Amino acid sequence: MPLDIKNYQIERKLELLSLEKNKNKKESEINFRSVNYEIIIISNFFNFCIERGYAEKNPAAKIKKLNELKRLKTLSDDDIKKLINGATNKLTRDIISFLIYTGCRKGESLNLKWADVDLQNCWMNAII
Repeated sequence: MPLDIKNYQIERKLELLSLEKNKNKKESEINFRSVNYEIIIISNFFNFCIERGYAEKNPAAKIKKLNELKRLKTLSDDDIKKLINGATNKLTRDIISFLIYTGCRKGESLNLKWADVDLQNCWMNAII
């Protein structure tokens, strides 16, 4: 039944979330992908059964995948230099440098006001 498969998925998710995270590795990301793969295998099995006439419906067909965290790609020092040097003008170069070296997100940088910046203490209130 679809409910059985959904319950299995939830049990696996809770099991994986309770695991201690490995150092420098997102354990839940890898395992959520594995759980999604398990559901795909179950779905493929039921598709096979439907083709052979053993089943009428695929109970796994409408089960949504667990959200997998995407690995963030970080830029190498060479990539950062290329990005900054490839800017067409000084303003663009300054904006790219600011975003990279402060770690500001787009929304944070767009909402930043001079009152939020303390250049003497190298502090930006809007970011925290």
